[in-house]
Amino acid sequence: MYNALKAGWDYSSKQMGAEYAAEMGTEYLGEVDGTIQKLVKDMDELGNNITLIEENIESTQEKLEAAQEDVKNQYNMMKLRIQFMYENNTES
Repeated sequence: MYNALKAGWDYSSKQMGAEYAAEMGTEYLGEVDGTIQKLVKDMDELGNNITLIEENIESTQEKLEAAQEDVKNQYNMMKLRIQFMYENNTES
């Protein structure tokens, strides 16, 4: 009788252990799924941020090119003024 009770107890504890392991596995999978969903959301946000930064870089590049062209034009105008002053012997 003792052996039968012990065998029943062993079976019952093994079954409970298996059920607990299955439950823990399900919880773990839920946690992993939640983590994956958060990472996907974070990646989407980073992708959007990258797009905004690329647009900002492009806009800044255009402004830089315009400023460089302005500097070039101002330099050429200054050269013409100096040339005019030299050729006409005037001060200003």
